[in-house]
Amino acid sequence: MQRFLSIAIIICLLFNSSSAKSQINSHKTVLVLLSLSPTTPAYGGILNGLRHELDKALGESYEMHIEFLAAEQYPRGEYPKENFDVYNEKYSKLKLDLLICVGTDIVSIVKKSGDVYLLNLPTVAVDFDLSDYGIYFDMQLNGQTAAIAIKMNADSTLSGALALFPNTTSIYFISGVSKSDRVYEKMSQLAAAKLKGNRKLIFLHDMAMDDVIQVVRHLPKNSIIILTSFSADSKGVPYYNPESARLISNAANAPLFTYTDMGFGDGAVGGYQVSFHNAGAVTGMSLEGSYNFV
Repeated sequence: MQRFLSIAIIICLLFNSSSAKSQINSHKTVLVLLSLSPTTPAYGGILNGLRHELDKALGESYEMHIEFLAAEQYPRGEYPKENFDVYNEKYSKLKLDLLICVGTDIVSIVKKSGDVYLLNLPTVAVDFDLSDYGIYFDMQLNGQTAAIAIKMNADSTLSGALALFPNTTSIYFISGVSKSDRVYEKMSQLAAAKLKGNRKLIFLHDMAMDDVIQVVRHLPKNSIIILTSFSADSKGVPYYNPESARLISNAANAPLFTYTDMGFGDGAVGGYQVSFHNAGAVTGMSLEGSYNFV
């Protein structure tokens, strides 16, 4: 089953929310910045959930602008300032009411390259919380930021998988080679180190997809697969997790699990997963009573 992991929501009430409720909603303008490319499957669920909640609260009295930064093309901390200046200039003359930042470490990019008018906007930041694994992302753009932390819990995904398949003797962790793939591989290694029992833990990484598919055809009996994240293979071929889950699960002789619902319905077994649709809905709901926005 799909399950949305515990979300830590920090709502900063910037204005008097009681007076906000007594006012007639005016037209609002929202800018949504997403860290990765527009073809990222998770963004469909997030944006749909966000739109649904804004439609319920505001009807047609809002305008939403969406921009995709494609930050996965650059090393962490090296997003080109000239790329972001396109957005600085594009929105400099538009009266924005709210900035929503979505994606891995996106707040750091905005802090480094955003013009003053963007940096001072009321903001909602949506990012993964990997703090349990010693991985931290900045989620506070300014003092007017509400941070929605999507709690990733590899431990729960693993324990749920083992509860479904208690006779498991081998766990295969499969990862791609992109910078985000490396983050979730590290998280998986830390979670795997906590497992008790005499199970074989095998990490498959730095491989071409064709080679991965050949390996998973002949796994030992009582194996399971954890697809941590696979957005690029060793040949530089790009993939998205639903596609990776489908290709690998179709070839594998063992059940496959994922940390998020990007793969559920494409071959991944259910269990403990992050739901990106719910993440979008929570983002929309967090606006009510905050920022004089809804």
